[in-house]
Amino acid sequence: GFEAHAFFHVTVMRGDETRSDTFDLVIPASTEGEPALWDTLLEISDLLEISPERIQAGGSVLISGQGTIDREDFVWTRVDLNAPLTVTINPDTIITDVAVDSSVIDSSIGETVKSGALFLALRNRLPLGIRLKLHVKEEEKGDSLVRVIEIPAAPVSEEGWSARDTAFTVKLSLSENEIEIFTRKPRKSWAGIIFPGTNGVPVTLRASDYMDIKGFAGFRVRIEE
Repeated sequence: GFEAHAFFHVTVMRGDETRSDTFDLVIPASTEGEPALWDTLLEISDLLEISPERIQAGGSVLISGQGTIDREDFVWTRVDLNAPLTVTINPDTIITDVAVDSSVIDSSIGETVKSGALFLALRNRLPLGIRLKLHVKEEEKGDSLVRVIEIPAAPVSEEGWSARDTAFTVKLSLSENEIEIFTRKPRKSWAGIIFPGTNGVPVTLRASDYMDIKGFAGFRVRIEE
């Protein structure tokens, strides 16, 4: 097979300011009819210093040398632009509504409930730990349920960003008074996502970073014939 040279061009623009760079990449030849799989990381952080409003990218491939080209031969490339953002984060709290479906239990069967629990599946791909504060409040009497869950940070790679997510499940057992909250309406549920901050230490965030929280309430009931 042929060795190929790929020329990849990146141009960034903000107002009248323009920056650009060109990368000369060597793509290895296939061996024994098997395509050569190859990837690389292009450092363009200096281009992003101007906080560009537009990014243009393109390229070309040059094949040279001696050999035979079959009809099925090809050169194929894919470019993923991943622009990490390095920032310091101050302590902050985000409040979001939470829908808790407890239609399986109401006041008419509340006395038959033997036990109950909240089950949460948590995933965090942010390079910093988070505290989740879950609230369920019965508005008529003002009774409330509050739980705080510590969500650890994702492991960080040598490059300084999260390598994979941290995933785990949590079971939160409910007391009799807390179970009773789910038998009354109106009821309000919300969660506070608490970011403790980075104490001035920069962390690197990417578009692929995320936090995912899923859960449900489960109850054991006594059924009488």
